Amino acid sequence: MARTDREVGKRADMYRFDPDELTIAGLDEASEGNAFVDAESNALPVNKAMAKNIAFQGVLQPIEFARLAGKVYVVDGRCRVRACREANKLLSKAGKEVRTVPGIPMRGTETMLLCAMDSSNEFRRDVSVMERARKAAIHQNNGKTPEEIAIIFGVEPQTVRNWDKILQCCAKVQKAVENGLIKATAAAQ
Repeated sequence: MARTDREVGKRADMYRFDPDELTIAGLDEASEGNAFVDAESNALPVNKAMAKNIAFQGVLQPIEFARLAGKVYVVDGRCRVRACREANKLLSKAGKEVRTVPGIPMRGTETMLLCAMDSSNEFRRDVSVMERARKAAIHQNNGKTPEEIAIIFGVEPQTVRNWDKILQCCAKVQKAVENGLIKATAAAQ
């Protein structure tokens, strides 16, 4: 059962869940007549890189949930919950402690919750290659290996090495990569 972080000395409105206790409408139950079904999201395969990252460092961003009809529905964070379930399979198999999912309750009418659910992913943006390269460099300067950085960003270690090569290019090449005039792989070569 979920417990509040107050029990472990944190905010009172943050909960921690076993990911299998959370309900993803249309995936964990019949979808007929359930307005909280996001068929497109449910059809996506579990992101293996995200699962590996969660196994490595846990779920970092809390999900948002709503209690309806005796169930705890995921309003925002379906992919994180699905990836945590996958991570826990890997961790259990290795005999390691499984991860929980932090969650913040959403309150409001069913309509308000549906609006939040539908808009939660609409305004997320892609991060440019150069921005990712700069962030990876910060991790590297803090002692992380390319393998660890690859897990953090959900890429292969060679991609991290390529980002490092791009950061060693002159400013004109970096600007061209930033503006999409040169592909990152070409710049790395």
